[in-house]
Amino acid sequence: MDKDSSSGEEKFSRKFVSINRRVVYNARIMISVIAGIYAGIMGATNLFGLIIYLMISILLLSLVLILKIKFDFSSFFQSKLLIFKEGLFQGLMTFVLFWTLAYNIVHIY
Repeated sequence: MDKDSSSGEEKFSRKFVSINRRVVYNARIMISVIAGIYAGIMGATNLFGLIIYLMISILLLSLVLILKIKFDFSSFFQSKLLIFKEGLFQGLMTFVLFWTLAYNIVHIY
């Protein structure tokens, strides 16, 4: 984070913002893979599987935030909302892919 000497406002480096966004995106994808495999192995169906995804996603993402940035959003991101919406739909599609794959391997074959 750089300080602008003339106006006193803070600016973010584009390079570091893109790195932080990429890290959040990759973390969400990995969390989605883990949640999908867990839901598939447990035999979750319908809305129960979606609830598993939301619970695991929120739990692991919060754990990462506590351990890594200690809830100091302003030093790493331009907005708090960015963390929760970055890669959300891609993560959901990854979850569905691994959920159905694990469910089919364990319970059907």
